[in-house]
Amino acid sequence: MEKNHVKAIAEFVVGIAGGVLLGTIGFLTMTTYGGTGECPEYIKTLVATRGYESCGNFGALSGVIIGSLLTILTLQKTHWTDHSYKKTMIMSAFGTFIVPLLIALVIFWPTLNNEALVVTLPVIVIFIALSVIPSFVITLLINRK
Repeated sequence: MEKNHVKAIAEFVVGIAGGVLLGTIGFLTMTTYGGTGECPEYIKTLVATRGYESCGNFGALSGVIIGSLLTILTLQKTHWTDHSYKKTMIMSAFGTFIVPLLIALVIFWPTLNNEALVVTLPVIVIFIALSVIPSFVITLLINRK
């Protein structure tokens, strides 16, 4: 059976997009949870920080890993043409930037100012950087033969 390199690259890019999306959602959800309640002790110990930061970090890291894994495994089960995989790569790369930016716009909408967007863009880049490693490792492990 011949390896499909276009599909492997598509899995990598989709893994980054899924990691960014679920990482952002996990970060926001767990930061809110940690800010309104007490973060469990095992999360504080695991992440080595205190308060809402520990829950936010845990949510971001677990969201990135789970998002990358779910999206790569979902794409792994498809049997498309190379053209469809290329379209999926382009849409995922585009969505990697647009979806977190839209989430930030919704969050900062009442007080939308330049400072909020200046802070948001580096955070998106950080989530992309965090998503590259699990996406690469999972894609490599799934496609090794």
